[in-house]
Amino acid sequence: MGADGTLYVGVDYGTTPETGAVVAIIPNGTADTKWWVNTPGAIEASPTVGPDGTVYVGSIDGRFYAFDPTTGSAKWTFDTNTATIKDAGSGLALPTYIHSSAAVSADGKTIYVGVGAFGVGANAGPAAGALYALSDTGRLLWTKWFGNTVESSPVIGPDGTVYIGSWDTKFYAINSDGTEKWHHAFAGQIWGSAAIGGDGTIYVGSIGNDFAALTPTNQVKWQAALTVPGSAAIGADGTVYVGNWTDSSLYALDAAQGTTKWTAQGQPAIGSTPTVRGDGVILAGGEDGSVRAYSPTDGSVLWRYVTGDRVTSAPLIATTPDHGIYFGSWDGHLYALSGNTSPISSYASWPTFQHDASHSGREPPLATSGKLLNISTRGIAGPAANLIVGFVIGGQSAKSLLVRAAGPTLAQFGISAPLADPRFSVQVGTKYTYVSNDNWADNSNATDIVSTSTAIGAFPFSAASKDAAVLWPFPPAQLHSEVVSSATGPAGTVLGEVYDASPNDNSAHLVNLSSRGFVGTGDNVLIAGVIIGGDGPLHVLIRAVGPGLAQYGVTDALAAPTFVVRESTYQTVVGSNTGWMSAGLSGDISAAESLTGAFALTEHDSAAIFTLDPGGYTIMVSGADGGTGEGLVEVYVLPH
Repeated sequence: MGADGTLYVGVDYGTTPETGAVVAIIPNGTADTKWWVNTPGAIEASPTVGPDGTVYVGSIDGRFYAFDPTTGSAKWTFDTNTATIKDAGSGLALPTYIHSSAAVSADGKTIYVGVGAFGVGANAGPAAGALYALSDTGRLLWTKWFGNTVESSPVIGPDGTVYIGSWDTKFYAINSDGTEKWHHAFAGQIWGSAAIGGDGTIYVGSIGNDFAALTPTNQVKWQAALTVPGSAAIGADGTVYVGNWTDSSLYALDAAQGTTKWTAQGQPAIGSTPTVRGDGVILAGGEDGSVRAYSPTDGSVLWRYVTGDRVTSAPLIATTPDHGIYFGSWDGHLYALSGNTSPISSYASWPTFQHDASHSGREPPLATSGKLLNISTRGIAGPAANLIVGFVIGGQSAKSLLVRAAGPTLAQFGISAPLADPRFSVQVGTKYTYVSNDNWADNSNATDIVSTSTAIGAFPFSAASKDAAVLWPFPPAQLHSEVVSSATGPAGTVLGEVYDASPNDNSAHLVNLSSRGFVGTGDNVLIAGVIIGGDGPLHVLIRAVGPGLAQYGVTDALAAPTFVVRESTYQTVVGSNTGWMSAGLSGDISAAESLTGAFALTEHDSAAIFTLDPGGYTIMVSGADGGTGEGLVEVYVLPH
């Protein structure tokens, strides 16, 4: 599927000799054909859509095509048939074929495709195969030859390494310049394509009764005894889903140990790569002509749709709003099933064949190079209300943090009723007060507070202000809560802040920031500002909790929280959510909560996963129904 929702389908006419076609279809309810291009050879590979929309696909006659997505005209064609591969007995050149789907580099400039060769003659030796690297203009960059044919599709790791298997029983890691990085010897031929996990682990198997998890440096993490495994998909929680031909079962394997979590047994042979939806459901095609939906909990079949022949293409979940399900069958039909509003998993590292709906074959760089640097939450505090800012430190050592409660100084920013005299205590869990402050200038390290505030960009406090602050080392792996109240006077607006005071120290880091306070209406909604630092993007889980607080004894919780995330500089809306189960990503959210240790939500709480680039963001929490009450906003760093 292209970015505009166009479907691209490869066709094998099955005549003698076989011919084929590439068809562009607009899925508007009537499957209108955008264009149709016949090819001299059958198309048995799934097309790949490049970043600029170019459609790449190879043919069984050895030709590789680049099609214009608008007109269907060939931008260029590359013929892999050469005199290089020769029959061992006769010395005749062997014709090539392309069964492999392509993978495209992140910049769209390099296209990788596997190529096989047909054996000829009674004395034919083993057919050879290769990995071709072509430029986006159709120029051959390099060729890497292997000892036998290639039918699996190449995949690209986060660092640009290309991984591909061959019938010579070896799985190869190839550098982007065509040199071999390493190879791993399996017990049998490799038919399927690899899947890449969020931590860079490569999952691939052979028909020699082994399916393995390999590190990017060719270390074996584990092996599972699957006799004829297909290509795998990976769920949001890291579970590896793979079909095994021999026992006609779909396996759910634990990513860390390779142990079997469950097996969907007694089904027909799994003919396709599984596809994982955002609600956690797994879709897969079977040799009986069906597509089944499996529960991620125990592998039970939720529903089944039957076609007239085998289904060997991975079900594709549309990126368009309907999130319909598309797949081809050997009965010559393309099928469109209604979706349930659940898109393909947005957090799973490898949710379908060749990674995504465009079949890029590429795992993007891990979104873990960013870091949480600050949370600043505006709310109401006073004699009958507290603003609570929470934080958790990851790592093995203490982390120096600047914790502040700004009240009087807010007047210079136009706040009409700031809290006159804020004070706070930082509690560890519910056990004891770790550190507290009323007036920041009373600290023995007040000079350090001034210099640190300047260094990290926090606005200054005057020496005589009644704002509160501490600069203190806090231990890791514990929940700390800054409880802001009023030392004297009535309630008012206050800003509770937590800053990473040593952002260049990577031995410890903030992994969770949260704020709890009264959510009103208008200017009195709960507003949290978050700063992301570091060298790249960061995957985060953001939650707005109301009803979920009841389990902790909060009786006046916000009944229906909703939140909007904006990029602070330009106020661009990054995303929003009202009801965490409403977007069809309940499986992704549940997996993220499990990975971070977050408590369970009720159906009326809100949550979403974001990939945020370095910069400032504002999270605004309000009542979806206009209601008011206690609310909690949380930001969790996700592990991949």
